[in-house]
Amino acid sequence: VNGASGDAKAILSAAFEHLSIKAKNITVPSLSNFIKKSPKVVVLVIDEIDNLVSSTASESSTRSQGEKLVQELCSLAADPTLRFALIGISNAVDTAEARRLKLVGMNGKRLTFAPYNQSDLVQLVVARIGDTIVDEKALNFMAKRVANGSGDARQMLELVSKAVANRKSALTDSALRETSLDKPIVTIRDAIQAIKANAPEKYTKQIESLPEMAKLVLCVAVMICKHAPENLTMGKLKTLCSQAAHEECDEIIDFDTFVGLIQNLVDQGLLMPNHDGESSTNNSQGYGKLLNKEVHFGAQLLDVESAIIDTLTDR
Repeated sequence: VNGASGDAKAILSAAFEHLSIKAKNITVPSLSNFIKKSPKVVVLVIDEIDNLVSSTASESSTRSQGEKLVQELCSLAADPTLRFALIGISNAVDTAEARRLKLVGMNGKRLTFAPYNQSDLVQLVVARIGDTIVDEKALNFMAKRVANGSGDARQMLELVSKAVANRKSALTDSALRETSLDKPIVTIRDAIQAIKANAPEKYTKQIESLPEMAKLVLCVAVMICKHAPENLTMGKLKTLCSQAAHEECDEIIDFDTFVGLIQNLVDQGLLMPNHDGESSTNNSQGYGKLLNKEVHFGAQLLDVESAIIDTLTDR
């Protein structure tokens, strides 16, 4: 079943329909009773299961309906007396949603499939539309953006489609009829516009509302994680941000200021430094351990980067 809607009741209803379960109440206990009586093994596959959890909830937060469903299904799968298996499919690997899934019970074996790299994405597009429509630099630019983020082929195809649409809308009908495909017509400018349009509006608005120093911290975190994603700690981020603030703004970011900026980004759901399960930086113990925490984004890196591009370009 598809979990894109994040609607726990709808997802469970779809499972009941697939299994032809006739029950007055569409609940997990009803599913459990069906499994106990079934002579066959029941395997429930939920695509985009990460949509059932909240990216901003803390460990102590009340479970949402989606999270309760995942938790109850995980309990069934863990019961050795039931012939039932749960498979969750998600594009989120090291995001807030992925960590939240683990917290509510998805602790089974994880299989991680490598995302498409830049070369793969370029070949995918060329195989579909050839190499005479999109300029090679523009195509590689979009492919690099996607590869550095989700590596999702659908996202790449969507970007290319928007870039082509941008170029088409910029041409008059007569110019479009006279256009020759002797050389590519979709340029890097069309690609940039497509990336901007693809940035989730909520992230763009969140970034626009941030103080200038918080924007600087976010920009530095994005750039560093793009080029050196392994083991970036808050301490290292503070050092780099302090250097950038001094060079660009002639300002100093002290410890308390840095903590406040990080908390602002955490509140907006843009950064998630609490990989070890601590719920907040708002306590003395959290302050003491903050600099040893690793940086994690509360959203896909590509989405945050695209929103930053959108914000800065508008300025």
